[in-house]
Amino acid sequence: MANIEALKKSRKNERAAFTKACNRVEELIALEDVDICELEAELNVFKGKVDRLENTHSNVLELLEKDYDAEFEIAEDFRDKAIRTETKARRIINGQQNTLNVKIKGKNCSLIVRAMYDLGSQKSYIRKEMVSALGLAPLRQQHLSHALFGGERIKEKFHNVYKNELEA
Repeated sequence: MANIEALKKSRKNERAAFTKACNRVEELIALEDVDICELEAELNVFKGKVDRLENTHSNVLELLEKDYDAEFEIAEDFRDKAIRTETKARRIINGQQNTLNVKIKGKNCSLIVRAMYDLGSQKSYIRKEMVSALGLAPLRQQHLSHALFGGERIKEKFHNVYKNELEA
């Protein structure tokens, strides 16, 4: 019986550590310009806390004779929260790995924007709203056809070509 009491005490401390690490990851997720390296580091800390708590929950459940169902539900709640938090963090990490903040210089102004880069793309694209805000004038028009997923191509159209300066 002393063993179960020691495990329950350990579980209490590990739940507190889990909650603290989870809250830190959720704070970072809520930031508009989160530092991906920091989010990844905190996510790894959180995953370590999850693993330790998971192990302790398993050990407690093995030794528990009564209240097993209630204890199992609590353990499941912690597991579900961990999965949801990790999923949200991974979505942000994966989504921002192919983006960077750049300064675009135009005739009217300079803007700092989050740009997406695609290593498979042969061209760079800029939204019409950005062209207008920056006061860019087209250099020429180019006839382009876009290839879509699955090998489908859309009808060729003329697109404006612009020259702009970027700064990292």
